[in-house]
Order: sequence, then structure tokens, then C-alpha cells
Amino acid sequence: MSSKKIISSWLIIIILVILDQITKIFFINYFKNGGENINILPFLDLIYVWNKGISFGMFAQVKYSNYIFMAFASIVTFFVVYLKYTSTKTLEIAAYSLIIGGAVGNLIDRILYGAVFDFIYFHIIDFHWPAFNCADSFISIGVALFVINLIFYEKRRKVI
Repeated sequence: MSSKKIISSWLIIIILVILDQITKIFFINYFKNGGENINILPFLDLIYVWNKGISFGMFAQVKYSNYIFMAFASIVTFFVVYLKYTSTKTLEIAAYSLIIGGAVGNLIDRILYGAVFDFIYFHIIDFHWPAFNCADSFISIGVALFVINLIFYEKRRKVI
């Protein structure tokens, strides 16, 4: 990977982590100071939720879950950093950078607070998506880009 790609990918990661932490700090303080849930749209609210588990709050009741998830997230993050450095494909590097930025943002929460702060809440009629945060969005977008790269660009490269 070129030094330009290395610098730009780390800059993206740093910006994503800062953006994630700023939004979390803002809303943690807003809600701690008596702020109420904010209804943005009929299907979108900003709420105050601490997630001690992983996706959708799973395994939150497991003893030492925070330490287990911190260790797991650290291992996965280091592996994705390795993948980022071994890749030469711009879309793949961008995907890895988004995943790393999101993982680090949530890891910071676990270290500082013992849980991940979630505040974005989608709901339509009887369908309720578990609350999430910017870091979760970065991870999801990164995974989506990675899959798009695999399906469309890797497939085309093998055909040609």
C-alpha cells in the first residue's frame, strides 16, 4: 500500500473516531442534563441507551461480558488493520477504514464507560430496530462496501 493510501486511510479512521465520540459525548451530556427523547421523524428518535452486550444487546447478562467484548473487538480490529495493510484495492481499504473507525469508537466506550452508548432509534409501526450509534453505522457501511467489492469488483476481475 502506498504511503498516500496509508496516511489517508488513517486520517479517515481518526476523523470517524472523533465524529463518533463527539456525537456520543454531546448526547450523553444532553440526556444527563435532563434532555428528553428527540423525535426527528415519525420513524426516527434520538434516545438514551447503554448497551452492555453486543449487537442488539445480546449477551449483556454474561459475567465479565464487557472484558470479553473488549478483547474480542481488539483482536478483530487488529486483524482488520492487517487486512487493510495487505490490500491494494481502494474500495477495500475504505471499507476496512470504516470498520476500524467504528470498532475503535465502540471500544473507547467500553473502556471509558463499561458499555456502548447508543442513541439512534428507528421504528416503523410495529417494527423496532435496536438503538445504535455512529460507530455502528460506520461498521455497517464498511461491511456493505466490502461485500459490494467482493460481489461486483472481484467477480468482474476473475471473469476478465
